[in-house]
Amino acid sequence: MIVNTSVAARVSLAMLLGATPLLALASADVGIGAAHACARLESGKIRCWGGNTLNQLGNGSSQSSATPVWVSGISGASTLDVGPLHACVVIDGLPRCWGHNGN
Repeated sequence: MIVNTSVAARVSLAMLLGATPLLALASADVGIGAAHACARLESGKIRCWGGNTLNQLGNGSSQSSATPVWVSGISGASTLDVGPLHACVVIDGLPRCWGHNGN
């Protein structure tokens, strides 16, 4: 689910999910999964936080994080879509996903 709202709403949402307000101010999109969330920054980079048992944070670890972590190897993302246990971006017209791949 993508939430693309006013700056005030993004700051409130990010703070509710445990991220810093500065991340919300610089984000173009915020997506919320079952136990994680991700933000696409204006730069096209992605930061995620929350549960990470199935690499939902995309940082190559299975350790959850209450603070946003950088998704490994992602830059230039034009869109962000977050599912219950995964996230996907589009880079140069091609999809790139991480997290649970059971479906």
